[in-house]
Amino acid sequence: MRGEIEYVALMSLFKIKNELAYTWLNLIEDRQGKAFFNETKKDVLEFSKRFELTVEWNLASSVAQHPRFIGLVDGLSISGSSQFDRYTDNYSVAFQDFDPEKPVPIVS
Repeated sequence: MRGEIEYVALMSLFKIKNELAYTWLNLIEDRQGKAFFNETKKDVLEFSKRFELTVEWNLASSVAQHPRFIGLVDGLSISGSSQFDRYTDNYSVAFQDFDPEKPVPIVS
């Protein structure tokens, strides 16, 4: 949930400050990413307050400060369906515990 809130906040911010979108697109090193995060954190928090998402943002932050999205690849499921003239895409993620006795490579 934190990621989604931050993504939408950044997209909103990019519309207002185009130069931030260019900066984000050209991030290469970790230190640049950290600097960008620190530069935009205040605006992301203000976005969360404006749209009453602060509670959700804080709950998601307390669960996982820095989610590693590569870990979600195994559980990602994308499906689509249609009925008459209506098309629906479904995205879901299955969360599961990691078993250190039976590690499975995510990317081969």
